[in-house]
Amino acid sequence: MSGRTSIWDRRDLWAGILLVAVGGFFAYQSLQYEFGAPTTLGPGFFPYWLSMILCVLGVIISLSSLTASGSTAKVPRVHWPSTLLIIGSIIAFGVLLKFFGLLVALLALVVLSSMADPGFGWRGTVVTALVLMALCWAIFVKGLELPLPLLPPWLEKV
Repeated sequence: MSGRTSIWDRRDLWAGILLVAVGGFFAYQSLQYEFGAPTTLGPGFFPYWLSMILCVLGVIISLSSLTASGSTAKVPRVHWPSTLLIIGSIIAFGVLLKFFGLLVALLALVVLSSMADPGFGWRGTVVTALVLMALCWAIFVKGLELPLPLLPPWLEKV
């Protein structure tokens, strides 16, 4: 060996780098909030330390990619249509929630994100949507009493 460090597991290396980048970004963003005192923690305390834990995990994963026991498999290519469908479904949920209510927004979220996987059939989509609607209603509307509209405003008046 010539003294050079070789990367044995490229997937772990890139996963670790991504975790460090995301953790660093959110740690930096959390500095805008007050940390508080040890007895009364401020709103910046938890996100900062959670981000730091994410960074430490990323460093550990990246360093573990340098060991000889890792896989030499290449990092798979990103399937952009599926990725964009998932991101689009989240954006659609955020936009539709205000104008069409929780139930329609959740339906759009599940239908659009299920289109990202060709193996996900319509029955699984319907069951997932119904279960998610019931859970979100029970947890957020009834349990936490958040003022989320269930239906579009023009349907609630009927």
